[in-house]
Amino acid sequence: MKLHSKLVLVLCIFLSSSCSDGKGDGMSVLEKKPLFYLLVESNNVESFVNINGVKVHQVNSLMGQSKVELPVNNYIHPEKNTFSLGIFAPETGSEYPESARLSVSLVVKPDEDLSVSHKITDIVFDGSETDLVALNGGSGSRQVDPENEFIENSHGNIVIHPLDIEQPEEEMAGPTLTRTVDIPNSLPLWKFFLSDDLPDYFAVSDETYYRHRDELYEEYKKIEDALIEGDVDVIMTMFEERNSETDRAFYLQDGTTAEELIASLKKSLSNPDLKIVRSDNEKFGLIHEPNGKLVALVRSDDGPAIAFNFVDEPGSVRYGLVFRRENGKWIIAR
Repeated sequence: MKLHSKLVLVLCIFLSSSCSDGKGDGMSVLEKKPLFYLLVESNNVESFVNINGVKVHQVNSLMGQSKVELPVNNYIHPEKNTFSLGIFAPETGSEYPESARLSVSLVVKPDEDLSVSHKITDIVFDGSETDLVALNGGSGSRQVDPENEFIENSHGNIVIHPLDIEQPEEEMAGPTLTRTVDIPNSLPLWKFFLSDDLPDYFAVSDETYYRHRDELYEEYKKIEDALIEGDVDVIMTMFEERNSETDRAFYLQDGTTAEELIASLKKSLSNPDLKIVRSDNEKFGLIHEPNGKLVALVRSDDGPAIAFNFVDEPGSVRYGLVFRRENGKWIIAR
């Protein structure tokens, strides 16, 4: 039986400031070392938050308010970016409560001063509003200038496209609000953008689903076997792209992410209160990202693939495996 589940994998990274570029050089923050974030503020609503077709957050604030700032450099395209909100259907009835509100702002900060924040654009959902397009700036595009405090003017090279609203085909779903932004920046083009297209694993044939699952399980099994032997270093080549692109995305010294992963895995292995969970392929399933470029191998409990369970109490330490495919070869991308 397929594992029809949803998982939001969010990469949490602690960033430190570094003074590497001088001020007053005529360059905008987008041309230096930009740090992009999604600022999510919600009240009495549930939603998925996506950036370029990757789920980065799930909002669960039906009984109150929530606020979170998500670093998203490792999913940002160097030219055109799309972010979206997949609103869940109302909990009861067909109308959202007037108190339901969700705003997701795309902001950028300079690497040398994280106290400075520039809002580029946003998407706002309000349960009391009937015209969400008007609420979100109308049906026309507009331009903002990153060299002039991101104010709106016709000379700006950032183009904010109008909000697109997709109504659900399923009765249990709500609308999806999407905005595209042309935002030239200095980040590299991440390899997953150019990788092979993957199928919708909730709709493919059983033969395709299980074949791909078993292929990814074989990649996982290499990691599990090495960890059981206590050999962390031997599997680091499998994480090379994931580690390298994380370093580049957040302006970390080369090798930083790899060193942190090695240290974390070794700590889990040496902890007498933890035991690695050994499983056959039947305990795993696939969850693809909406962009059709990435897929996660997950356990039957919806958790990340690599799992260390606590011996005498509930809980575990998990490590996610998110793959892309290039010319038929599976690569750990995130």
